[in-house]
Amino acid sequence: MFNRDLIAYIRNSYKEIDSLRVSIDDKPLKGTLYNLLTPFLAFTNTLDTHNRIISFYTREGSKQQKLLPFYIGISNYYKVYNEIKEDYSEESMDTSKLDSMLSEVEKMFPKSFKYLNKDWRFNGLKVKLDRNNKIHLSLESIERHPNKIAPTLQNILSTLSRAKSINTKEILVKVDGLQLYLNEFINSNKKFFELDKIKGESNSEVDIKDIVKLGTKLNVKPSSGVLLFTSKAKYRQLLKDIQIGDLAITEQFPIVEIKISRDNLFSIKSEGVDNVEPIIYYCSSEYYLGWEVILEELNLNHVNTLIFDDFDFIIKKESRNDFADFKDFTEELKVAQSNSVIKDVYFLQKDYHFNYNSILENFGLETYPWLINHKERVSLNSRGVIEKSSFTTLPVTNSCHHDYWSIFKMLSRQLTEEISSTNDINYSSELLNVVKTGYQIFDRLNSFFDSSLIKIDYGNYIEKLTELVSRINYTSYKNKVEDLSKLIDNRFFFQSKVSVIINVIKRLELKGEILIISKNDNKSDAKNAKETILNETGLDSIFLHLDDTAYLNTRKYKYVFFLTYSGKITKSLFLTKYCKKQFVILNSKMELGYFKYCFSKFTPVISDLSDFDNKLLLLNLENQEYLVDNNKIEFNVDDYIDHTYDIANFDEETEVDKDEIVEESNVEDVDSIDENEFDFSFVINKIIRNNNFKLNEGSSISGNSANTLLLFEDGYLRVPQTKFFYLLNDGSETGSDIKKRASELKLNDKIFVMSRFNDDFNELLNYLKDKYKKLNKYHEASSSWRTDLISKYEELGGYITSLNRFLSSNDIHVTNPTVDRWVTGLTIYPDCLEKLIDLFKKDEFSQTSGFEKEEILKATDWVAKFRTKLHKQIYLYHVYKNHGMTHQIDELELKNIIERLNEVVSVKEILMIQQE
Repeated sequence: MFNRDLIAYIRNSYKEIDSLRVSIDDKPLKGTLYNLLTPFLAFTNTLDTHNRIISFYTREGSKQQKLLPFYIGISNYYKVYNEIKEDYSEESMDTSKLDSMLSEVEKMFPKSFKYLNKDWRFNGLKVKLDRNNKIHLSLESIERHPNKIAPTLQNILSTLSRAKSINTKEILVKVDGLQLYLNEFINSNKKFFELDKIKGESNSEVDIKDIVKLGTKLNVKPSSGVLLFTSKAKYRQLLKDIQIGDLAITEQFPIVEIKISRDNLFSIKSEGVDNVEPIIYYCSSEYYLGWEVILEELNLNHVNTLIFDDFDFIIKKESRNDFADFKDFTEELKVAQSNSVIKDVYFLQKDYHFNYNSILENFGLETYPWLINHKERVSLNSRGVIEKSSFTTLPVTNSCHHDYWSIFKMLSRQLTEEISSTNDINYSSELLNVVKTGYQIFDRLNSFFDSSLIKIDYGNYIEKLTELVSRINYTSYKNKVEDLSKLIDNRFFFQSKVSVIINVIKRLELKGEILIISKNDNKSDAKNAKETILNETGLDSIFLHLDDTAYLNTRKYKYVFFLTYSGKITKSLFLTKYCKKQFVILNSKMELGYFKYCFSKFTPVISDLSDFDNKLLLLNLENQEYLVDNNKIEFNVDDYIDHTYDIANFDEETEVDKDEIVEESNVEDVDSIDENEFDFSFVINKIIRNNNFKLNEGSSISGNSANTLLLFEDGYLRVPQTKFFYLLNDGSETGSDIKKRASELKLNDKIFVMSRFNDDFNELLNYLKDKYKKLNKYHEASSSWRTDLISKYEELGGYITSLNRFLSSNDIHVTNPTVDRWVTGLTIYPDCLEKLIDLFKKDEFSQTSGFEKEEILKATDWVAKFRTKLHKQIYLYHVYKNHGMTHQIDELELKNIIERLNEVVSVKEILMIQQE
């Protein structure tokens, strides 16, 4: 590990870094060694001569990762500042010729002369080289109380010429030559004058913000610029929330957004200091494969640093396509670096995706990893003794839960194959629902449950599986269903993990609120478990789902219990400490073996990637070995497992030897387990990767209308092809409405899924009106004209053409698609709304006639703006949630409304589409 000498080394190497004062989300970053390392990394790699590909792994929601582009930008200005310092010398600022020319002009002036009806004494010519190119006369009035002035030379000469006080013709010739030389001198030495300004009269230490100011003021084309691929919605917000010193980042940096239209037309929009050569360009991540085209189209010759934000998302997305385009991408990077077209490339990723480094190596990329785990952070910040382990694993024996999984996983694999082999999307969605229900029962059995409720749900699940026996005509399937049905008995519903929590609380005498994280989102189960813990221990408990955004804010709790071992925690627990004391409760007959498998698989990789010798190399400190005490982090599996609580949780009638438990923990054939197989998302990904599951045209399905099956990261929808969905693009600035039928959707479209509101924002508004007073005030008036329009539409037989003819006959001339947008509610405020109100007000029994015209106009305008705001903020909420931006979520005006809808309204990216 690095020792404390590194602080002194960094501060001596780049003294200006010590003056770096950064705030993000209104909170200043403290000047710890850990917070100095990232700017130091950016500085050294920007200023050195090496071309590197750097895999930059940091904690979820890392502030350092968000700031990296700006640190690289500062490094560019530091380079400019350093070059000016090196060029500065007495010779470069030789003023002898200027002094001689000034002296020649001075000799041509009398010692005194009349000016402005006074006698003045001439004290010589003065120039202020660091301010402007003006030449001033230093004059002092000849009187009892002298007055001193310094008029500009050219102005006073014209006045003296008219007053005939001095013969100025000969002087003017000399002055013209002096002025030309002065202009040339100042222009050629401008950078030195600016350097003097930031140093100040006292020649004090230079501040980072002064270096940035110097770079922008000189407006020298940067020797290197940054092209960043990121989520634009995320990045725009970050630009508002980052400050260097006491100024917003946009007031100091020339930052530009790159826009690419649907027709592939390029444009740029300034987000920072105007009229200064941009140093940071950012673009939507979806265009990352076209980085070369972007540089060429926009003529960004000076951009030689690429940053790919959220690169773990990109890898995951490319893996579903078998990395079809990724090979070309990596080859382009290698060629660009070998030709020094691109200097440094940064892949920014969450630290628990460290295993993706092997993927990059498989494509021939020589990467320099940057990974710091919890133990290293403690060491870097000197926060006391480093613990042997950052969490404690508590095995608990539950044979029935193990038996359920051993049967269900085989059943799930068989059903998944069945899904991939059929073109019947109704059948596919039915089977998907069966598999999903099986995973939900698994998650409940593996955490906590309401005993009476789960018995009913389990019985219903067996019935559904049995119904499928006639359609899945395989003896193996029937046998698995029968095996699952045999598991139902009283012992099967033994709440072992809740019992362990209670035992830990009592034995360690824990105090305060505890946090429990699982994959069980059943509210009845959570209520039952909460009451059990409270009755047994007197402690309150908070239950969170593994994917909950509040999962990132666990530090306010003293104790957290993880009741699952899947997804990101299989790796992140070795890297991150979520709170003071962490417990992971695992089934000793199944999960413990998987934990040991993950331990043996991941900890060596973590140790290698976080090797401090690699860090020395990356920081150009390979000859400074004294800065490192230990180069590797050691992991010992015995430090992480405590069997103390296992025996206490057996059924009283069961006799088990402790040694037998340890032996059984290795029974599971862990080598056959995919690291995500415990998640339903594993099934989705497996189907997507299966070549048989493609966009199909036609099938033998009978029914009244064709359907569409949409698959997402964690779920699916089966809907009629005519069903509408609202979409949002990452580049959307206003949250403007885009609405498509299911048959028109494309891969990677991001759609709003509103399960209780028919995926329609107008139905959502109708639901919200009783929960939001201001909406309730305007809703009825705003929808009155549409209610009348729909009534007329239905009266005319439900034909848009007929309705449009009716409107045309009443002097409202629009196209059929426009009328369709009014009827469906896609358009809330038509341009001709006043005419529509006047038309429907003719009928005294219409909804419109119940309101004043101005009242309808005002209400419709408010509701239209509110829907756009809600539309955009729901999207932003999910962007911020995905990126751990909890502060930005708190700043959303409609946060409280959105969080109440969180379970039923979401934004999903389409990963696969199948049509009937």
